[in-house]
Amino acid sequence: MREALGSFRLVTLTAAGGTGKTRVALAVGEEELPHRPDGVWFVDLTPVSDGALVPAAVASGLELSLVTGDPTEQILEYVAAKNLLLIVDNCEHLVDEVAELAERFVARPGTSAMLATSRERFDVDGEQALRLPPLSVDDDAAAAVELFGQRASAVNSSFVLSVENRAVVADLCRQLDGMPLAIELAAARCTVMTPVELLAGIEDRFRLLGGGRRRQRQRTLEATLDWSYELLDADEQAVLRALGVFVGTFDLDAVAAVSGLARAVAVELVDSLIAKSLVTHEEVGGRSRFRLFETTAAYARQRLAAAGDAKDARDRHLDHYLERALRHPIAMWADLEARDLLGPDRANIVAAFDWAAGQQRWSTASRLLLGAFTVFCAHPTQGLELADRCLEGLDDGDDLVGYLVCNQYWLTSLVVDHARSAGVIRWLQQSPDPLHQVYGLVIRGNALAAADASRGGEELAEAAEIQRRLPPGPDATQAAALLQFVAAFRATYQDLPHLALEQMQVAIDLQDELGFHTEFSALARQSASICCLL
Repeated sequence: MREALGSFRLVTLTAAGGTGKTRVALAVGEEELPHRPDGVWFVDLTPVSDGALVPAAVASGLELSLVTGDPTEQILEYVAAKNLLLIVDNCEHLVDEVAELAERFVARPGTSAMLATSRERFDVDGEQALRLPPLSVDDDAAAAVELFGQRASAVNSSFVLSVENRAVVADLCRQLDGMPLAIELAAARCTVMTPVELLAGIEDRFRLLGGGRRRQRQRTLEATLDWSYELLDADEQAVLRALGVFVGTFDLDAVAAVSGLARAVAVELVDSLIAKSLVTHEEVGGRSRFRLFETTAAYARQRLAAAGDAKDARDRHLDHYLERALRHPIAMWADLEARDLLGPDRANIVAAFDWAAGQQRWSTASRLLLGAFTVFCAHPTQGLELADRCLEGLDDGDDLVGYLVCNQYWLTSLVVDHARSAGVIRWLQQSPDPLHQVYGLVIRGNALAAADASRGGEELAEAAEIQRRLPPGPDATQAAALLQFVAAFRATYQDLPHLALEQMQVAIDLQDELGFHTEFSALARQSASICCLL
């Protein structure tokens, strides 16, 4: 911060409310004091509600008596003749008026500097805007944990950060986004609650963390967010409320869909919310992603419910992720492309699934899960749990059941649940649907051959006979590809790499006809390379 003041005469410190901007500014002022012969002066604009009174407030903070004439000009003349640091705190509700003062300040030659705190930058020439990040919450020795420990000890002398409670405190601080105000309010409750109890009640954080000793607009966590919310225009408020339905990160297409806006409008409004420190931006795999701090998201959900728009927003959220998932085919084996494209949206897909399931819309929930199934290959336990819920909700005769069971097999193999895999195989073999029978026989044949290369042939032969009777179409093609793939695997077990390579190539060609790639088609390519080497 001091380095920035050495290069720029106007530095704006931006961050969400409750992040500690004032404290940091005062700390910088203390460090600057020996280097400013005319002192460091502090002006708090919190009580100023009329922009026309900004010059008078600044003059008062500088202990400058104004005379008739332009008050801003008098301030600038006074400051230009000195070497001082002027700290102007809490400017967000008077951004335009402070920006005008700051712009004229920078244009006037001199050695004095201005440090302002605001939830958004002024966007004037000569300004250096620095965003203050939340406190670190990376581990149980992070700055946020230490702050909690200090504040908790101050209100409860018996409280001590220990090996036993540090992990819980760290989890609590993560839930509070490393926000100093929220952490201090939580620590103040240690007079009557333990960290474990605080963490257990965090879903009702605004009631839990109410009260405190700060000035009026920061006495509760909710009040500081009210302050930010009321500074937004109606469109910004509506979008912020809609963003409350997201879990984790999201992209601009999702914002447009959930808020019901054109994408270009959504871009402008999200950009405005980022400028006001209510939304954060990050890059994941070369794509822009956005998120709300969890506390802000909880506040947005509360506002969304109060406005009566929660159901519509959640329906649009579900519709958006269902449409995205169904860009990928519902198949017996998941589409690999979906993993890269939908992977960052896993948390939102689960939230959309939960919404559909909560309304007993099991067909919708199942299609959402199947379109995004490959996303859960890195989280197989969660994928199995969601599939189980779908299978319990669907009618036994629903066409989606077979797809879910086949995808379950893939996930059970990832978690090495042999008993469950055997149950899936039995279900497939006993199904009246010949397509399911093919998959059951092929999977069983592969399991037998992997244990003993001389076994599995009968199962594969029976599967081939049934597969030939299937009506032409994508399902039959995929079944044929899997059959050739497993036959090739059996050939490798029998030390027949030339036969294996021939069968692998047939499997690859069949899969290519479908226009999408699955886990086993990727394995087929890898195995074909190994066969070539052999």
